[in-house]
Amino acid sequence: MPRHHAPAADRRQLERLLADLGSGTLDAVLRQCSIESGERLRVLRAALARGDADAAAREAHTLGGLQRSIGLPSLGDAFAALERRLAAGEQPEAASLEELASALAGAHEAARRLAAAGERGLPERKRSHGGDSESRQQP
Repeated sequence: MPRHHAPAADRRQLERLLADLGSGTLDAVLRQCSIESGERLRVLRAALARGDADAAAREAHTLGGLQRSIGLPSLGDAFAALERRLAAGEQPEAASLEELASALAGAHEAARRLAAAGERGLPERKRSHGGDSESRQQP
């Protein structure tokens, strides 16, 4: 994953989440995922620092699934690759973890921007299925 390049978000998945949840709920989910991802990345780093590759691999696995669930499949794949390297006994370089952390922050911001842009472009009939009251149509 090149430096300063945020992995692409899956526009269709974000549009489905937006239609299902509504803009307010999706924004809250994306923000919470960003917070949880940062916390899990800190736990992963701490596990590596104490030499606990199994715990680090579990965190990488969880981080991968978390990213896929919010429309960031390539970032999920990057964490899955890290999990496989850890399971094989490889120790990641600090620079690759920093690059992954930077990609994580950038991808979450890009997903929030894409979701906000999708809300503006989403037809009203789809918005009415959303989870927040301000985007629901009254009968």
